[in-house]
Amino acid sequence: WRIKEEPKLWRRYWQDGIGLLDLLLHRVMPLVLAQRRAGPAAIEFDKAIMDVREQEGDCILTLTGAIGLPNIGLLRTRLPAAAGSPHSLLVDCSGLVHIDSAALASLMLLYGACHAAGRPWAMLGVSAALRRQFELHCAQYLLDPLA
Repeated sequence: WRIKEEPKLWRRYWQDGIGLLDLLLHRVMPLVLAQRRAGPAAIEFDKAIMDVREQEGDCILTLTGAIGLPNIGLLRTRLPAAAGSPHSLLVDCSGLVHIDSAALASLMLLYGACHAAGRPWAMLGVSAALRRQFELHCAQYLLDPLA
């Protein structure tokens, strides 16, 4: 009805539809397929280790195993220590095999706190598979060093 009444809207609706289709094909579907391929049984959340320590003027947050909604509470108990440190933050992901959107959201908040405080941030040991998970969640900016 609106297109009939205002034919100029046709172009806008077409462009919005193309944008939505592009978003679905390049962001949503690859993420859904990757999650289905991994399967919940293949991910062992109970073997994750999250640790925060100060070393040589840096605050190091070590993440290993699989981190996600089943064990997000443990990560959230470690984040205040990492956020409260005055030193540069290094997130060691060399032992990290999986991270889901809940854990990424927590890391985004930590990144924002570091950015607001002007603290350097770096993620170390990010594998290609983990990098792909960050990209699928539109969080690849976390991988760039923050000076």
